[in-house]
Amino acid sequence: WRTTFRNKYYKPDVGSQISLTAEEKEFIAWLKSSDQTFTVITEPDNAPYSYFENGAAMGIIPDIFAEISRRTGIKFHMLAPADRTAYNKALQNGEADIRLDACFNYDQAEKTGFQLTIPYLTTPISQLRRKGDDSTPQRIALLLDSDNIIASYRDLFHPGIEKQWYPSIQSCVEVLLNGSADVVYLYPYTAEKYLENPVCFNTVRG
Repeated sequence: WRTTFRNKYYKPDVGSQISLTAEEKEFIAWLKSSDQTFTVITEPDNAPYSYFENGAAMGIIPDIFAEISRRTGIKFHMLAPADRTAYNKALQNGEADIRLDACFNYDQAEKTGFQLTIPYLTTPISQLRRKGDDSTPQRIALLLDSDNIIASYRDLFHPGIEKQWYPSIQSCVEVLLNGSADVVYLYPYTAEKYLENPVCFNTVRG
């Protein structure tokens, strides 16, 4: 909340310009002169925040980074992992110079070998449950190999709940719909994507 309010009330509006320190300007100049290209990665299963179509990165996060690249002249090559397993394998193998979708977690960043920037995107979390189900959730569907905030803090939402692990967001929503799980937590725009699906509209609530 400190970052949110500082940006709202004290951060200067520089329009389309990016405010850079002298050191940052020197670094960008060196990148241009050396023709340096960064290898970049983002999660493939997080629409509309990040996903891929025909090998091209799509969504909110890739769009933000593409704009930063355009304004600064930073060159990059975007990896296109086929699924979450390939995404995590690429991170573990050190294939990416820049990870676009890391959570603001210093412990996590240190363990994965990345240095955090100031957050450029903040989001709440939405709960999905079957329509009309007001009982205490007994089973939560979570993503395999996920280090996002939802998985990290699941016990704060429902201490002692039975945890079930699935390979994709789609599979988490499917087990919620068929009654194998009672609750799923997603980022709001991802939740809206499923709520707008006619198959889910009368079954799931946010």
